[in-house]
Amino acid sequence: MRRSLVLLALLVGPATRLAAQAPAERAAIEALRDSLARVTDSLSLKRLETATIQVAKQNRDDPLIHLRLGFIAYRLGEITNHKSHDDDAAGEFEWATQLKPDWPYPWYSRGLADLAQGEHAVIAIENIRAILGKDYLSRAAQAFARATQVDPSFAEAAMDVANTALSQRIQPRLQVALDAVRLAAASPAGRTAGVQLARGRVERAAGDVDSALAAFQAYLTIGGDSGLGLLELARTYYFARRPAEGWRAYFAGARTGRSATAVDLYRADGALLAPPRRRRGAQPGGTARGALSALVLRLAQLPAGEPAPALRHHGTLPLRPG
Repeated sequence: MRRSLVLLALLVGPATRLAAQAPAERAAIEALRDSLARVTDSLSLKRLETATIQVAKQNRDDPLIHLRLGFIAYRLGEITNHKSHDDDAAGEFEWATQLKPDWPYPWYSRGLADLAQGEHAVIAIENIRAILGKDYLSRAAQAFARATQVDPSFAEAAMDVANTALSQRIQPRLQVALDAVRLAAASPAGRTAGVQLARGRVERAAGDVDSALAAFQAYLTIGGDSGLGLLELARTYYFARRPAEGWRAYFAGARTGRSATAVDLYRADGALLAPPRRRRGAQPGGTARGALSALVLRLAQLPAGEPAPALRHHGTLPLRPG
C-alpha cells in the first residue's frame, strides 16, 4: 500500500497542459486508477485527497487535477460505500468536462460516477427522475456515449461499460450499456468495429434480436473479424429460433475465422461437437445439426465472448457440417 501511495503522491503534482488529450495523459490517468485500486485504507486516501485539493486550488483550470481528485473520491466511495464521495467525484469529473469538453476521459469518468450515484439512489426517487429524463443512469449512458463521440479512438468507453454489464447481468447496468452503445453507434464512433460488436451483444442480451443482427452485420461491413462476426450472427440466429440461418453463419465463420479470439471460441464449441466416443458421458444418437442448435443457443445465453467454462480444458477439433 505504501508503494501505491508514493506513486499516487507523484501523480498529484500539476500536469503539463497540452492542446488535446495525448496518449501520455491517458497513460497517467490509467496509472493513477491502477494505483488507487490497490489502496484499501480510506484514511490514507482522505489525506491524499486533502493534499490534492491544495494543489487544485493553485491549478483550478487543470483538467487532469480534477480528474485525479475525481478518481480519489470515486475510490473512497467504493471503499466506504458513502454516496457523498460519489457526489464529489461527479462534481470533479463534471468540472473536467467543462474545461476539456473535447477530451474523452472526463466524459467516461463522469459516466462512472453517474452510474455509481444511480446505484445508490432510492428506487422511488429514481423513478421520478427517470420520468423527468434526468436520472443518473440515463446521464451515465449519455456520458459514456459522449466519450466515444468526441474521440472515436476512445471507443473502449462504450465497450467497457457493455462488457461489464454483460458479465454482471445486472439490469440497470445493462440498460445503461444499451443506451450508451446505441448512442455511440449512431455517431461517427459507429464506424469503429468494436462499438458495433459491443452493441450487438448488448442488444441480444436485452432480447432485441433484429437490432443485434443489424449491429453484427454492421460490424462485418466495416471490417470486423469475419470469424467472430459470423459466430455472433450464428448465436443470434439460434437465439431467434432461426436454425437454418444460424447453421450457415456458424460454419461460414468457422471457415474464415483467423483471429485468436475467434479460433479460441470455435475450439471451445468444437469440443461439444466431438463424436460421442471423444466425449465422456455423451449421449448417443441425434444429428450434428441438432447438436449444434442446442449448443449455440446455450452459448448465446452466456456472457459475451466467453466459451462455456466447462469447455476450457478441451483441445482442438475440426468443425464440419453434416
